[in-house]
Amino acid sequence: MNLPPFRLSLALLACLALVFASSPHAAEPALPVEAQQRLETLKSGFESFVLKSVAIPYEEGIKALNAKVKPALERESAAAAKRKDLDALVRIKADIERTGQGLLLTDADSPPPDSLKNLYAAYKIEAGKIEAIRKLALTDAKQRYDKGLAQIQDELTAAQNVEGALHVKEIRESLANAGDDVAATRGAPSPALKGDAHTNSLGMKLVPVPGTDILMCIHETRRGDYASYAKESADAGASWKNVSFEGVTLSADDNEPVTMVSWDEAVGFCEWLSKKEGLKYRLPTDEEWSAAVGMAGKEPKSGTPASRQKAAEKVFPWGAALPPPNGFGNYADAAFTAKFPNHFFFQGSTDGFASTAPVMKFEANSLGIYDLGGNVWEWCSDWIDDAKERRVARGGSWYGYEADDALSGCRGGIPPAQRRPYYGFRVVLSAEGAASAPSIKSDMESTLAGQWIFKAGDFAMNKELLNDGTVISGNIPGKWKIMGTTLRVDYANGAWAEFDLPVKDGRMKGKSNKNEDMTAEKIK
Repeated sequence: MNLPPFRLSLALLACLALVFASSPHAAEPALPVEAQQRLETLKSGFESFVLKSVAIPYEEGIKALNAKVKPALERESAAAAKRKDLDALVRIKADIERTGQGLLLTDADSPPPDSLKNLYAAYKIEAGKIEAIRKLALTDAKQRYDKGLAQIQDELTAAQNVEGALHVKEIRESLANAGDDVAATRGAPSPALKGDAHTNSLGMKLVPVPGTDILMCIHETRRGDYASYAKESADAGASWKNVSFEGVTLSADDNEPVTMVSWDEAVGFCEWLSKKEGLKYRLPTDEEWSAAVGMAGKEPKSGTPASRQKAAEKVFPWGAALPPPNGFGNYADAAFTAKFPNHFFFQGSTDGFASTAPVMKFEANSLGIYDLGGNVWEWCSDWIDDAKERRVARGGSWYGYEADDALSGCRGGIPPAQRRPYYGFRVVLSAEGAASAPSIKSDMESTLAGQWIFKAGDFAMNKELLNDGTVISGNIPGKWKIMGTTLRVDYANGAWAEFDLPVKDGRMKGKSNKNEDMTAEKIK
């Protein structure tokens, strides 16, 4: 039986991607605000239901079934090795590996050993039952989603909004044509180009976030992860190694989130990991982080992160009431104030940790992502506002005791060079440029290398960006590097400048460390 793999998230989200990408978004017709909001709410609800009520129950069912058959497979593997039956051993070993990966057993060209025929027959029956339940649940979800879409289509038709009604009809047709079956995905080119969960070489697990093109790490970046980076790069800095708060040395456990890292150092980790694995790792955008925490459709999409600040009042990762439920997440609690008595805390809240907690210590959200509320503030890629002086951080921390800081929609605006024992980050894996990230960066570096004129007000100076990442700037040496969509230039005297990429017609715009508007023009 060539049944689908255990990780249905891939195919289910691929199905969703087909539905929602069916109409070119760039050419979407103008819809009434209320209709657009309802479409987004329906979409978000459908995605959430499919994940929680279709994919996860199916995965758990197959996992339990695999756990039952694995001991018998292991016993037969030993027996096949003892009797020197290579064909049977290869077959059984492959199926043992599939159970460990959460995949269904497959029919092979050769029949299973006689001692396992009954087991394989029973397995096929039970797996078929689980698959039938999955199909029924998915069909039900699609029917309810279509019913909501049909109502919006009828209302737009009655209002003579022909383009809008046709747009909704196209979504419905794509939903109907998407089918219920899941194709096998062995040998998929890259998890970043699919909707599947992925575990990388550091053991960091990343899962899909509905409504985005990313996989998000289920945990904050750990000290152990960052240590691997620090062994290979001097850019990792040393502030993260020995962390203290008000004279108290904090835990150095490898499974706790790395802290005392600047925004640049977090970006450096992502770039190192991208090069190491040939995939595109980066910090999440503010909008992607919102989608992961459940704020999709509850905030305006336009404007800066600052303008979306706390758009949804009384929406916390756990619900609508304070304080945080005991054991929900790591905030300033009784344990915190016992160790640091000069600070406030959430009255009536106890999580048991005075500072950072090991990642994944508390319950995950519906997407399987941990610690989106509390533990450490998490750097995002965006500037908080148009001044471009402070970067976005999300999620609150073990130091957080104010209600506003715990809101799902709260944004911290933090200078990118700042380090604190309650600042950390998590990574995402992006589909954009995943298979060719190293070459994309190489092309950009080639474009940037050369002679430039940097201007700030009436002051202008010649600069030369060399291929080795150094800068010739009068008597003051410097370094330059690409950080996502930003060119960062640092000088030995502490000054710096950042320019927006890509280069357009040989020109860039940016800001200096003094918040001066700057331009750069390539002359050679």
